[in-house]
Order: sequence, then C-alpha cells, then structure tokens
Amino acid sequence: MNELKLTDITQNFTEEDACKQIVSWVTRNSTNHQVINIDKVIEDYLEKHKPNGWDTKSGVYCPTFYDTETSVEAFYDAAWYFCSRGILRPAPLNNQEELQYPKNFCAKFLLTSFGKKWISKCEINECIPSEHGRFSKLLSDRDNLFGQGYQSRSQEALSCYRSQNYFACCVMCGATYESVLLALAIKKSGNEQDILDKYKSSRGRTTIENILIGQLNGFIKADFRKYSELLKYWRDDAAHGASLNIGEEEAFTSLILLLRFIQYAEKNFSVLTSSQTI
Repeated sequence: MNELKLTDITQNFTEEDACKQIVSWVTRNSTNHQVINIDKVIEDYLEKHKPNGWDTKSGVYCPTFYDTETSVEAFYDAAWYFCSRGILRPAPLNNQEELQYPKNFCAKFLLTSFGKKWISKCEINECIPSEHGRFSKLLSDRDNLFGQGYQSRSQEALSCYRSQNYFACCVMCGATYESVLLALAIKKSGNEQDILDKYKSSRGRTTIENILIGQLNGFIKADFRKYSELLKYWRDDAAHGASLNIGEEEAFTSLILLLRFIQYAEKNFSVLTSSQTI
C-alpha cells in the first residue's frame, strides 16, 4: 500500500480550498451536536481524489506530522479561521487518551449556535472570502491601474469581512470604489489636483462619474451603474449613521459587486480613461 499525502494529489492547496472542504463535509455529515474531526475531513478529501493503487492511512493527520509529511496545515488553519469567526469552537476532550498531546490536539470542533445558522445558508455564497486566499488575489495586483489607495482599501474590506465587521466591510467596499473612480478620472484628465478639487466639492462623486461616463454609450453606462449603485448606497448610509440591517449576506454581496466592478473597470480601462471623451 502506498501512503497517500495531500501533495500527491494537488499542489498549492490553500486555506480557502480547505474552508470549502470543511463546509462540504459538515453539510454532508454533521448533525447539530456531532464532532467535526478535521482528520476525517482530510481523509474524506483524499479518499475522493486518490489515484488507483493508493490508499489513506487513518489517524496520521495531526500536528506532529502535517508540516513535513502530509502538508495538510491548510485544513487546520481553515478550522481555526472558522473559530475566529464564531462558526466553530474546539470540542471538549472526553478521555485520557485524547489529553495526551499531540495525538488529537486541536483537531476536533463543534458548530456554535451562530455556526449552525451560518452553515444552513452558506450555499448562497459563490466562494468564502479569505484575507490571504483566492478572493484576496482576485482583488489585488491592480495598484498599477488603480493606485495604492485601491490596494489598501480593498484588502481592508476583506479584513473587515473576515473579522465579522460587516458594516465596516460595506463602507470599505464603497471607499475602494471611490479610489478606483478617482484613479480613472485622474488618468483621463491628466490633472490630479483638478480632479481632487472637483471630488471635494458639492456632489463631487457624481461630478467625477459624469467625467468618466457622461459621453460614453448606453451599454458602458449601464454596466458601470449596475455594479456601482449598491456599493454607493451601502457606503453612504452605513458611513452616515443610518439604521441599516447589514449582515454577512450584505457584506458578501458588496465584495462580489466590488470584484465585478473592478473587472469591468479593468476590461474597459482604455475606454473609461480616453481623453477624447472628456
């Protein structure tokens, strides 16, 4: 029998990948009070993806081995990420054998009360935004187009989501949108101070938007507004103290809209910044 390791199946397995595997395992296997054993989640993944002639070895996936032998640290990182969000909590250890570190140390978890509600709705999410995961990469690496203001604000929005500060996440998504707006307008006009002065004036954001899309065709305008309107709504009302019920779903939607807007702005960068349409 060949002993199977995660690196035998896939390279560059991320914390976000592991988050999805944990969610999948829990929705298929866990009842409200059933222990979620990360070792079993790992074995489940390996069993489904193993090549012919390979097998898994039960019980070896614990902190003693994973760094150097099985490369499954992403699963443990993901479990503690869910703990930081209040979705999981460490399960109590019930016998003397389990107390002997490191046999099963930090491998068993339970859903919290919030986690039970969250897991029942998680299928609505396209992905699980993770500060250091794939979603972060999708938003990053565009400072050459949109500047450092965009880069710092977009990552701050993800950080707020991860720490469950959903109001702040929506505000930062709106702030990121405005950073992109300014970067595009400055590129288009070639006069940074003039754009900043217009932005600071009454109805400044609307003025900048008109500079960018006022002379463009209806299809470009429609796409621009499709992604920007809700971002602006949450940005304005949340930032100015309105009583809004902004939770995880709204924050997640805001991140998705931000990503769509960034992809739109990147795709249409030359059109939006052409000085011929000023």
